[in-house]
Amino acid sequence: PGQYGRNYLAFFSSNGPSADGRVKPDVVAPGLSVLSARALPLQTGECDPSGITLMAGQAIDGVNYRYGTSFSAPAVTANAALIRQYFMEGFYPTGSRSSSNVFLPSGQLIKAVILNGAQPLAGYQPYNNGFQTPVPLSSGTLGYDNQQGYGRVILQTSLALSYSGVRMKNIIFDRVQISDYQVHQIFITIDSTNCDSKDFSVIISWADPPAVDGCTSCSLNDLDLTVSTSGSQTYYGNGGTSKDYKNNVERVRISKVSDGDLTVTIAASNLATSTQNYSLVMAGCPVYKSRSGFNGQSLCPCPPSTTCYYSCPQPSG
Repeated sequence: PGQYGRNYLAFFSSNGPSADGRVKPDVVAPGLSVLSARALPLQTGECDPSGITLMAGQAIDGVNYRYGTSFSAPAVTANAALIRQYFMEGFYPTGSRSSSNVFLPSGQLIKAVILNGAQPLAGYQPYNNGFQTPVPLSSGTLGYDNQQGYGRVILQTSLALSYSGVRMKNIIFDRVQISDYQVHQIFITIDSTNCDSKDFSVIISWADPPAVDGCTSCSLNDLDLTVSTSGSQTYYGNGGTSKDYKNNVERVRISKVSDGDLTVTIAASNLATSTQNYSLVMAGCPVYKSRSGFNGQSLCPCPPSTTCYYSCPQPSG
């Protein structure tokens, strides 16, 4: 009783940041009062209770309410499996299954989809001999704090599905290679025609090389994401007012975005390796126009509304 639900952070949820100051946790998912199967020692045939509605904290017959990362982590894992299936069955970019669009997504792309669609929580609910009135999180409703990370996982705001009832669009690139001091630019326009999304969100994610034990500044390959409007306003990654030098995930979210042109820029600097691969995901109402700085690199998946004469990585078997 008194619980406000999935849009509020549980009182026992662990906080970040990492030892070198990176945003942690990455995301959050429901892990309080989760109705779960119950195994009773030395008993068989446990079933759901008949004619009884369980309250939070109760355990009856073959079910009980549980809490912790043992329940939130499987929820995120299940979302990751669905995202992988989405690409493996060719749902991108149309939102409908197509064998001609099948490709094998990288782990970084799956992570990027999860974090890009994550939504900020409404607050934190303390507990003191009972659930208390919720209070705001440190970042308010913006996200990017060390209590909720990038927010609560929700696929409805992550990927387009033609039959979901939510009209949205994606632009997605995987395994994009960038060299030290190279700059990639993607030119898009926001077009709300036949599209319901009010926000635009773009994210890059990359697997940074391993740092040495005990490092105090552990990021080795620095990529920076910015989004610029035609009116010369610039948005920086992770809600900042300047470049982010610590995190290997950077997201820009523009709320109540207006129709018009945007430039998405990815810049590499001070790479410890000669090149770095990254994955990029856009969600909302973006329409692809063109790109520059890629030096003829073949982009997978094929840019929307274009024809590609090469193959993207395919599932084996």
